[in-house]
Amino acid sequence: MRICLKVLQPSTGDINKAMISNIFRAIQIIRTLNKKGVLFLIKSKLPFILSPFIIKDKNTNKGDILREAFYALGPCFVKLGQMLSTREDLVGKEICYSLESLQDSMPRIEVSYAKETIKRNFDQDLEELFSHFDHKSVASASIAEVFKAKTIDGRNVAVKIIKPNVKTQIDRDMSLLRSCANLFTFFSSEARRLRLDKVVERFQEFINSELDLCIEAATISKIKEIHKDDENIYTPKVFWEYTSSEILTMEWIDGFKVNKVDLLEAQNIDRHKIASSLILMFFKQSLEYGYFHADLHPGNILIQDNGQITLLDYGIIGHLTAKDRHYIAEILYGFIKRDYEYVAKIHFDAGYVPKTQSLFQFTQACRAIGEPIIDLPANKISIAKLLTRLLETTKKFQMETQPQLLLLQKTMVMVEGLAKKIAPDINLWNITKPFLEEWAKQNLSFDSKVAYALKEIRSDYANLSEFIKLGLSTQKMHNQKKISYLLISNIISLSLLIYILLGK
Repeated sequence: MRICLKVLQPSTGDINKAMISNIFRAIQIIRTLNKKGVLFLIKSKLPFILSPFIIKDKNTNKGDILREAFYALGPCFVKLGQMLSTREDLVGKEICYSLESLQDSMPRIEVSYAKETIKRNFDQDLEELFSHFDHKSVASASIAEVFKAKTIDGRNVAVKIIKPNVKTQIDRDMSLLRSCANLFTFFSSEARRLRLDKVVERFQEFINSELDLCIEAATISKIKEIHKDDENIYTPKVFWEYTSSEILTMEWIDGFKVNKVDLLEAQNIDRHKIASSLILMFFKQSLEYGYFHADLHPGNILIQDNGQITLLDYGIIGHLTAKDRHYIAEILYGFIKRDYEYVAKIHFDAGYVPKTQSLFQFTQACRAIGEPIIDLPANKISIAKLLTRLLETTKKFQMETQPQLLLLQKTMVMVEGLAKKIAPDINLWNITKPFLEEWAKQNLSFDSKVAYALKEIRSDYANLSEFIKLGLSTQKMHNQKKISYLLISNIISLSLLIYILLGK
């Protein structure tokens, strides 16, 4: 065992190299931030001795300054900016708004590199797989580039290829970001509340999925499965025989951006149908399946000539656990029924709001959120606004940041805003209320609660089994305490299940 550990342990030389690399990269980042005017924005928080060296940018918009700095710092920071555009709690509304326009317009790769990558991945020349391959890409992003092509058997496809040296650059910057996040989390209580280390972990997961195009291909397949019976949504087919970790080949879709209202009118496509389909598509993905496209800006939504909606670019995906969806169902159902004490209790039961906070005060805060919105005319009611107000309020009650809920809220705001732009007079409440009521009832039914309880117990017993094995092998008191805790936890869970069954 000692030998194995010694082999896995990085050498002092490797650690020193990593530290030196981080230091040099940190210096480069600081110089870029200064050159772009970012340091001037935080001048008051920096040591006075640095004041003469800090550069002021002509632009006074904080978000624009930060966006330009991210551009200059490379792919990792472009992606970081895109992720931060969903985190209003971290950077504020003004910066969020500017970062939303952080476009993936980056220098293009040569077609010769595309040929090399195809050869390396499939051991075949480009000409053996494609009868036509555009020499110029149709889109250039920070991590990958998309070319239009035609397969040997005549199918039009989009070929997405990872850019050269991107992984090396991102690994280097992620190492530095992790170190900084851990440092801030250790010293700052606000960083701990915002779970800054978890933010970086989430960003690592997000960017890793973009670096492996097989993961994006799997995501497309999952979304296709979700909407297989929906005639209003069309998801492109993935050609797995032409797909690898560096290359994604999918069906080419012709269409126009969803916000081109004049084209919708010109082609006699029902705008209200498009708007309602977008809303129901999002709720189905997020609330029924807990797996949703989280970058639904107009550039990622195409309308085909037949009126079908097609989503593009599956790089940012939101995920809600079964537990998250269960609690969201109860919260929304409580608001619909105007039972604000019930809504408040759910937040406490879920652990979203600490037990040290006042249940009465939080109930009143929920009432202050719900009444002004629920009392509006039906065509003015917005679930996105409700969720936004709720997240703003829970922050005042010391709720730890829940990134998955913030991403849900951000995407919901985006979708509702887009639906309103397409069809300004649309009644969103008439579309969402029946769906939410039916979905909530299904998730809050007796059978659903029993299934949920059994699933939790199975999960606990699986963990218990692992702890028992660990306890037998190590014979440490620490693990015995964990076993005792899980035994008590499962006894309580079984008691609750029996109570539910007897109380039916």
